[in-house]
Amino acid sequence: ILPVLVPPAGAGLTWILLAVWTSAFFLFTGVKNLILLRRQGSYQAVHLLLVFGAGVLYFLGLIPLTPQIILFVALFFLFREFYFVLAPHYPQRLALTAAVEALLLTEIAWVLSFLSINFLAAASLVALTSYVIHDLMLHHFQGALSRQIILRNLTLFVALSILLALLPA
Repeated sequence: ILPVLVPPAGAGLTWILLAVWTSAFFLFTGVKNLILLRRQGSYQAVHLLLVFGAGVLYFLGLIPLTPQIILFVALFFLFREFYFVLAPHYPQRLALTAAVEALLLTEIAWVLSFLSINFLAAASLVALTSYVIHDLMLHHFQGALSRQIILRNLTLFVALSILLALLPA
């Protein structure tokens, strides 16, 4: 993902960015139970960065063969891990929730691929949709889903979607 998002740079900057991406990936996959314990915001930020990166790879056409299937599988495993870490009390529902959300976001990515928008804006819309769905599902699993949370997420989604639509193609 690093060569896609960053223009060619000097050797020093490349190594710094590579270290940042490696540490973010390591924190997401390897040390989450030790370092990110009770740090839901950091975990969600790294997770959304990986969803954004998968979206960028999809919209640039860098996923070979059948990109929708590969995107679905990648998003499914990302979402399943996300829900197993942040909502561990409902293991029987988490895989189904992850599969439905991955299918929904894959379909959204497929529809966005037909529009003439920038690949970064399209990947941002996928990540934004993922954030809103995650927030709603986590509140639902905790039993704290209310009208105020739904309106807050809807307002955030509409406002940021309008902002992304105003970006130049």
